[in-house]
Amino acid sequence: MKTLFMSQDVWEIVKNGYDETEDTSTLDQDQKNLFKESRKKNAKASMYIQLGVGDTILPRVIHFPKAKEAWDILQKEYGGNKKVRELKLQSCRRDFENLKMKDNEKLNEFSFRVTEIVNQILMCGENLEEKIICEKILNCLPEKFEPIVAVLEATKDLSTLESQELWAQLKVYEERMSRHAEKSIESDFQSKMNLDSKNSAMKRNEYNGDSSSKYKGKGKYNRGGASSNNYKKGEPPKCNFCKKNGHLEKNCWSKGKPQCQH
Repeated sequence: MKTLFMSQDVWEIVKNGYDETEDTSTLDQDQKNLFKESRKKNAKASMYIQLGVGDTILPRVIHFPKAKEAWDILQKEYGGNKKVRELKLQSCRRDFENLKMKDNEKLNEFSFRVTEIVNQILMCGENLEEKIICEKILNCLPEKFEPIVAVLEATKDLSTLESQELWAQLKVYEERMSRHAEKSIESDFQSKMNLDSKNSAMKRNEYNGDSSSKYKGKGKYNRGGASSNNYKKGEPPKCNFCKKNGHLEKNCWSKGKPQCQH
């Protein structure tokens, strides 16, 4: 509302009011023109106030002829008096001092919390310097931000650093950490996939009777059911029917089927 009043050049009327007089005959022409302009601005400001409030609030301000009177009523009722504003300011200061970013909290979420508290303090009439805001942000970041905090403290002048620039630097660092974490997860996943594939290949080789991985010091075979009594130690059994290693003739899966002669 204040921005609207200032854009329409009526804020001074809302803030300070103007002197109303019923008899304008004693005024010179310049004073009459000034008085006429003040009344016009007052009506304009009153119109913006009445349009800016809801239907339940409108009856409280519509009967005041001066915009300043209506504005003071709204400020007292919704902004509180000096004591109420001071209590609210103390509460906001306490929230600002207790700010701490959580380990699992995103930087956007934390920046929203900080900005909200800072705005509440500003609305209570207290001005926070950018230096204080920046120092608070750097002091309440978790340990994973320590490298960028050390760099910023060593390379930036905190007395001239703005909070928006600081947020931008921290968000770039957070995105870089996220990319490294994604690459690490992808690498771990690929390593696990390679290991699983290798284990699966070894199992297939054992099942198919691969002598390079099967018969070194082994005394039995999964296929064919041969035992150490059917072959020499260290050598695989040989089928007399199909002439293949790894099983005996009685367990041959080709026995009874046509045989290729080529």
